[in-house]
Amino acid sequence: MEHDYIVTCGDSFTEGHPQGTGIPLGDPLAQTWPKQLAQKYNVDFDNLAFGGSSNTVIAMQPIQEHISDKIMSAKNPLLLFCFTVHGRWTYFHPFKGRLHSISHVNLDHYTKDHGVFVWHQKNLVANTLLLGNYYNEESWKNPWHVGGGFDAKEGHTDYWRPHYPGDKVPSKNWVSPWLYATHQAIRMVMNYKKLMPHATIMWGFLHEQKEEQCFGEDIFTIVDQDNWRWGEDGTKILYPGLEHCFNKYTKWLPMERCVINMDLRISEDDRHPNLEGIKNIGDAMANCIEGIHNERIVNDFDEGIK
Repeated sequence: MEHDYIVTCGDSFTEGHPQGTGIPLGDPLAQTWPKQLAQKYNVDFDNLAFGGSSNTVIAMQPIQEHISDKIMSAKNPLLLFCFTVHGRWTYFHPFKGRLHSISHVNLDHYTKDHGVFVWHQKNLVANTLLLGNYYNEESWKNPWHVGGGFDAKEGHTDYWRPHYPGDKVPSKNWVSPWLYATHQAIRMVMNYKKLMPHATIMWGFLHEQKEEQCFGEDIFTIVDQDNWRWGEDGTKILYPGLEHCFNKYTKWLPMERCVINMDLRISEDDRHPNLEGIKNIGDAMANCIEGIHNERIVNDFDEGIK
């Protein structure tokens, strides 16, 4: 690898999790896979990831932090964007003076413990979830210029009214606002190449979970959460910039599946990687950077669901 500086962006799976290592994140001894990756190649790095980040926030992390001078002074920096689940709410937080996000669009997750301003975002999320299909038809036409994302089956659930799971409405524009935001985030990431032509940009999906529209057998198969199963058939979409997607080296599986075995996670209830899981993700990411296909990820996934 010829990169002389690494920047990693993402959520808690990239930031690190103190329960997985027993060491606070601010401690110099804290272990994360970005730190492991930088040590492997003996280069400087900055880990900009933040727990609970939405994909929109992840795409914006390099320009919300004071690292532009370091990126521009490096000869061949590597920017890794590790995307997360689709269903996270993005908003501008006036007290923080930056884009921020709530880790879930489930209204039950908005509590007064988050503060008065965040608590009031609940009303905005509720209004968004209740938008009718007429808004979908008028405002979200043709988000993709090349294939994917449309032509839902007759009777496909109308994702714009998730509070009525039995309401079947034929619609060619089936994509949810959260999945559309992910698509736009990837487009933003690809624009960094125009701003920093000397940089190498790689993106992909790391964290996943069951949500409104989630991954099926690969990152292209998006399935309804009410009928979600591993490997289930679902409507397929395309993402921009696939030539720069590190998931092509994991057979298009989300990177989290290399820690699907329980002994690589903090606990059965907490899917964050433990120290061994962190090492697995770091090794897998190194293979992706070097263009090596990670057959072990697929094998581990198959073992984990038996």
